[in-house]
Amino acid sequence: MIDKYIDVIPIREVSQIEALKKAIKDDPHGVIDPTHLVFKHSEIVGAISLNVACISWWLNEGKTSIRDTISLINVMNALMADNGKMSYILPCNRESPYYDMMKKLGFGKMSGDWGLFKKG
Repeated sequence: MIDKYIDVIPIREVSQIEALKKAIKDDPHGVIDPTHLVFKHSEIVGAISLNVACISWWLNEGKTSIRDTISLINVMNALMADNGKMSYILPCNRESPYYDMMKKLGFGKMSGDWGLFKKG
């Protein structure tokens, strides 16, 4: 590693995950499903995830029911499982009629105040 710059290495061992948890423990920020460690001066200063699966979805509120929503979520779960993803993020706008239903539909609220940004 060159200490003047950051260095990024893939996570290949459980001990690396444990070291990352230790590095993150006093920081209110974190990473979801990390795949790479970021080092500076031989110390873990960050992490990257190339694994985070995210689904974007839309249903016409006036033409669909909660039953349609549940069916669609079951389809999304199956599609993700077919792709080897048992965990994924499903953004939901606070103004969406589905927002207050997300926990009932099996989704846990992520901690923090996340903003979504798109590249490309």
